[in-house]
Amino acid sequence: QLLFGDFLSCLKPASVRLAYNGVYIEIHAYSPFCFFGFILTLIDNFVQIRFDLLNEGNDNIPQNPGKIFEQSIKESVPDTCWLYRLRDNAASFGGGNNTRFASKNICDYLCLDDKTKTLYLWELKSTQGTSLPLSMIRENQIKMLKDASAHNLIAGFICNFRNKNNETFFIEIGDFCDMMENINKKSFNTKDLQENGAICIDSTKKRTRYTYDIDGLIKKFHL
Repeated sequence: QLLFGDFLSCLKPASVRLAYNGVYIEIHAYSPFCFFGFILTLIDNFVQIRFDLLNEGNDNIPQNPGKIFEQSIKESVPDTCWLYRLRDNAASFGGGNNTRFASKNICDYLCLDDKTKTLYLWELKSTQGTSLPLSMIRENQIKMLKDASAHNLIAGFICNFRNKNNETFFIEIGDFCDMMENINKKSFNTKDLQENGAICIDSTKKRTRYTYDIDGLIKKFHL
């Protein structure tokens, strides 16, 4: 539910207060133009949230490559696993350089394997380039995954490079942090992952989409 301050007060120097899921944002509006800009931003965010809710689970809706990768991973998880997608939340506005409306979830998926009793925390990243920029990964997310890994679970990143071979790797968060210290770069590539303990996830293309050997990943890396 969205709560606002005095509507008319926005037409003079004042402030507008927005509350969403317990997070309060105060917008200072010193002219009608500021207020109208705020309303347009709010409408834009509302339409996007509404669109996501309406199309959730609808595989017929065209998606960007990152969402297609997420869906392919989801469909590749064996029946012996419980999988849960953490919903993107409106935790912050302007939380990153590339987006105005950023989520603060620890990861994309929670996966519990019945056979090994292993809980996985997976954050999925997909790129068309030959390297994956660190700007795609939030610092607070790295910290949260690192903190979680101190417990009886496995946390890390599934990185997909949409090249000719569709190379895909899982790297545990501890190995990821060590890798970033070793390479001292603002991005990493497949060679960096291979040299720092990442596990290759085999994939097979069926028509236009890939299936991924998540069962093989679990057999290689579990508690």
